[in-house]
Amino acid sequence: MPTPLAAATLDAVADGIAVWLAGHAGEPLVDVLDWTLCPPGKLVRPALLLESAAAVGGSYEQVLPAAVGVGLAHSGSLAHDDLIDGDDLRRGRPAVHRRFDAASAVLSGDALFFALFQQVGECRRRGVPDEAVAEAMEILAEAGRQAACGVARELAWSGGGEGAMGDDPVGGYLETARLKTAVLLRAACQTGAVLGGGDGGQRDALRRFGEALGIAFQIRDDLLPYEPGPRGWASGDKPADSDLRNRRPALPVLLARRLASPAERESINALLAGPFPERGSDGRQERLCRLVWETGAVREAHRMAREQVERCRAALAVLPSGEHRDRLGEFAELLGETSPPVAEPARGEVVAVPPA
Repeated sequence: MPTPLAAATLDAVADGIAVWLAGHAGEPLVDVLDWTLCPPGKLVRPALLLESAAAVGGSYEQVLPAAVGVGLAHSGSLAHDDLIDGDDLRRGRPAVHRRFDAASAVLSGDALFFALFQQVGECRRRGVPDEAVAEAMEILAEAGRQAACGVARELAWSGGGEGAMGDDPVGGYLETARLKTAVLLRAACQTGAVLGGGDGGQRDALRRFGEALGIAFQIRDDLLPYEPGPRGWASGDKPADSDLRNRRPALPVLLARRLASPAERESINALLAGPFPERGSDGRQERLCRLVWETGAVREAHRMAREQVERCRAALAVLPSGEHRDRLGEFAELLGETSPPVAEPARGEVVAVPPA
């Protein structure tokens, strides 16, 4: 997804990651860390931290180490996620545990999590007050704990069918999205506000912005396997059928179950039942895509994402006007956009779905 976040901001973070990696040349994990970190990805979370700091009058230069740390930790979390999910690919190439082994994926992720706090501490040397650095560390540590709880919650549901999610599967999904994804974007924005010297109202506004943004971000991520084009079936971040293989409770499927006729619901449950081939596609993802579109679940998921974007707008209204607030708002607006123009099919109409 292209973003309005400043190219210079993203370049500064990418350069900082490269400098950090070069500083660990010759260490036992360096080859694994290099694979984990390069290419660096979209760098959304680090850029949000920098833009949030600047939006409250802070300095990019002072908070850049923390942004680099967030980028390091996010890459580490992806190494762990791919191992947990058994996904073979990340950013179009073998995941860390496939390129090396499971132990290497765990160790590289752990090293990058601790590097985050080292990087936040570096902000002291650039003039950020000690109390702001300490508060930022508390925010990030609590976000990491909550994210782990979110993943554990998702794992407990995966494979258990709709009944495992209680009486309100969609509500349960939103809480899991808040824990698994939104707390990390919230922490990036809130940390930027704290390190940038924002007042209490500005910190709270960016906390609310980040949480709503994170939920919208997770909804859009869950929609990718069900949308055509470069943001959809061709996405290289993870296999299109990852959610299906892991029986992960993704929003489009939960909504499809809610909106489906009894016969359609039975078909969806049968597709989720497995077993699945160890490699390759058996056409199940394509059939599930058709059902998700036919029930109107894609349209409803987009509506829910736009609802979160409205919350982002309301939160940003508290901040001073300026280019940095505008960039944050433009990024949120991207998440509220509908997918590339594709006519939603009527029930029973076949949707042309590219092979997985």
